[in-house]
Amino acid sequence: MAAFWGLGLGGLRTATLPKWFAVLSVVLAVIGVLGPLTVVGYLLLPLWLVAASVVTARGPAVRAQSPVGV
Repeated sequence: MAAFWGLGLGGLRTATLPKWFAVLSVVLAVIGVLGPLTVVGYLLLPLWLVAASVVTARGPAVRAQSPVGV
């Protein structure tokens, strides 16, 4: 469940992930601390891991502009 927090909050702070995925990660992290609903988080974990792998492999959502001549 810590991966939900880390990737979600890090993605929101640095804009390295699409915003929808970062928000989804934070929502799953909140669900993970809500007692019986934690089961939902664990059931969705394999799907989230595959999606996180694909999203992070594609690169950052916002790319920095490099100066001309560098």
